[in-house]
Amino acid sequence: MIKLKKVVGQLEVNAFDTIVTQFTKTKADNYLFLLRSYRESSISDIEIMNKLSLSNNSFYVLKSRLYDKIQSNLSTNIDLTKEDVLDQFHQLTAIAYNTPREVATALLNKLEEDLLHFELHNELAILYSILKRVHLYSDKYFHYSQLYNKQVALTLSVEKSLDILGTFNKKLTQYLYSRSEDFLHELLFLYKDIDDYFTLNPSRPIEIIKNFMGLQLSLFCAELQQLDQEEILNKTKKIISELPDSSPFKTWGLPLEYLYFEFYLKTQNIAKAKASFEKLEANLNCLLLSSGICLTSNFLTSKLHFLYTLKKEDDIKEIDPDIVLQDPNDTYCTIKIGIYKAMILFSKGKPKESLHILNRILSDNSFKDYIHINLEIKLTLAYIYLTLQEFDLANNILKNMHRKIKTDHEAQYSAVFDLIKVFNTIISSGDLNAKNEKQNDHMALFVNRNKGKYQLIDYLIPYLEKKFTKH
Repeated sequence: MIKLKKVVGQLEVNAFDTIVTQFTKTKADNYLFLLRSYRESSISDIEIMNKLSLSNNSFYVLKSRLYDKIQSNLSTNIDLTKEDVLDQFHQLTAIAYNTPREVATALLNKLEEDLLHFELHNELAILYSILKRVHLYSDKYFHYSQLYNKQVALTLSVEKSLDILGTFNKKLTQYLYSRSEDFLHELLFLYKDIDDYFTLNPSRPIEIIKNFMGLQLSLFCAELQQLDQEEILNKTKKIISELPDSSPFKTWGLPLEYLYFEFYLKTQNIAKAKASFEKLEANLNCLLLSSGICLTSNFLTSKLHFLYTLKKEDDIKEIDPDIVLQDPNDTYCTIKIGIYKAMILFSKGKPKESLHILNRILSDNSFKDYIHINLEIKLTLAYIYLTLQEFDLANNILKNMHRKIKTDHEAQYSAVFDLIKVFNTIISSGDLNAKNEKQNDHMALFVNRNKGKYQLIDYLIPYLEKKFTKH
C-alpha cells in the first residue's frame, strides 16, 4: 500500500481539508491520525502501528479502507447519481494525463466501480481502454486488457442479442399471420441462438431478452411446454427490479406486464388479469411502442375479449391517435389497431364503418401467404355482413373460405367449417335472430375445436356465443 502515502501527499489542499473535516465530524481518529501522518510528517509505519496499538493485519485493513475513502471523496459524494458519474467520465482523459499517476489510478478505479454500479457498459469499455494505456509499463496492463476485451465482448453480445430479439419479433408477426411451420422453425432457431449467447455471456440483459423470447414462444406458439411461465415471469420481474434506474432494460417492466396479462388470461386468473389490465390501460399511450420488445399490440384484441368476458364491453374506448403512440412502420400493430377500431364501431352500432376499416385492411395488405389473418378478417366481415342482411356478400366470403381451407388447410382449420354451417343457417332462414338446435350444436363444436395454435377470432367469439348459443 505504498501508493497510499503518495496519494495522500499529492492530494490538493481543498480535497485534503475536506477529508480531514469528514473524519473529525465522525470522530474517525485512527483514519485522521494516519492521514495526517502521511501528509505532514515522516513518521514510519511501525511508529504509526505502535501509536495506534495495531497489529500488522489491522494496520493493513486501516490503510486499505482509508484508500477507499479517499477514492470515494475524490470522485464524488455519497449521494451519487448517474449524472455525477457521467460528469466524471467526461473528464477521463484529463484525469489520466493531467493528474499525478497515483491519484489518477485512485480516481479511475473509483470511476470503474461507479460505472459498474450504473451498468454503463459502453463507458466501461472506454475506461478500460484508458486504464490499459495508463498501466502500459505496469504488470496490471494484461489485467486491464482482459477486462477491456471482456467488456467489449459483453457490449457486442448484448447488442447482438437485441438484434436477435428484433428479428424474432418480426418473424413472430409472420408466424401469427400464417401459423406456418417454416416460420415456427425459424423462431425456435432464434431462441436456440439466444440461449447459446446467454451460455457464453451469462449477463442480466441477455437473460431478460432470452426470457421474453421464451415466454412468447410458450404463450403465443404453444412451444417450450417445459417452460414454467409464471416462474420465468417472476424471475424476469425480479431481475428488472434489481437493475439501476439508468439501465435501458428498466423500462421493460411495462411489456413484461403485458405478458403477465396474457398469462393470466390463459390460466383464467381473472382477478390478476384485471390488475395487469389496469396497469396496461394506464400506460396505453406508450405501450404499443414496445412492439420491438414483445408484441404488445396483441393487447388490443386480447382487451376486446377480456372486457366482453367481463360483460364490460361498454368500457371499451376508442384509440386517440394523438395520445396512443405507435411506430407507423409497424404493419402488424397497424392491423391490430384497425381490427380494434372496427370492433368498437361494430359494438356501437356502426357496422358499415366497421366494414370499411376491415375491407381497407384487406386491400392495403397482401395476405396471400398469410392464411390465419386472412381467415380472421374474412370471418369477421362475413358476420358483419350477416348482421346487415347482406347475405350474398357473406355467402361469397364463406364459399371462398371453405374452398381455400378444403384445398390447403383442412387439418389446421377444420373448425371453421362448423362456424360456416352456423352462418349458413342464417343465410338459409334469412333471420339472424333465429336459434335452433342444429345451429347451437355447430356453434358448440366450433368453440370446442377452435383451440390451440390455430385458434381464430378470439375477439369475436363472445359476440358469436351470445348470438348463436341457446341459454
